[in-house]
Amino acid sequence: MKRIVILLFILAGVFHFKNDIGHFFKSGLFDENGNPRIVLFIQNDCGKPCNMAREDLNARGIEYEELDIHLNKQLVKEVGFPRTLPYLIVGKEKVQGYNQGKYSSNLAQYFGDLALTSYEESIYQKHFDNNGDPIIVLYGTAWCGYCKKLRKAFNEHNMPFLDYDVEKPVKQVELIKTLGITGYPTVYVGYERVQGFDIKAVQAAL
Repeated sequence: MKRIVILLFILAGVFHFKNDIGHFFKSGLFDENGNPRIVLFIQNDCGKPCNMAREDLNARGIEYEELDIHLNKQLVKEVGFPRTLPYLIVGKEKVQGYNQGKYSSNLAQYFGDLALTSYEESIYQKHFDNNGDPIIVLYGTAWCGYCKKLRKAFNEHNMPFLDYDVEKPVKQVELIKTLGITGYPTVYVGYERVQGFDIKAVQAAL
């Protein structure tokens, strides 16, 4: 009898939890139908970064929830407190601060080209082969030491990749800005922007 009472208590807690914030699993946010929620956490004094995040999402025509981080502490506790704002969550993908490239990557993983601008779409098309399968794309430079190491690792592991030098024939300023590239190498596998630049991180994304 005691076990039944405990089980009922647990089930009641789960039901209450789901009603409060929707389905939460795999370290992400999803609605009752399993669709990814797009949640932008902000605060009143966030300023320019939060405004840029709003403008980005509004320009894409994407429906999203904007929540004050201080008024939704329980939800933030479940998804993890950020070090900086704005804090964007798309399903199980998270971005701290504003970065256009990371926003487009995370949104496209769930919504495909529908979440992209026309210029972003033209960039991401190169991240897939003729069959629509994702490929590895390395954005780097000739002088980048880490780029050289990663190129060597790809070749040693027989991992084909597209090597894109963002400074040849001239510096690709608009591409760098659109993908939010702040350091080299920056690596993508299809829509997914790989965190880190070691071979294991790339292999995990394949």
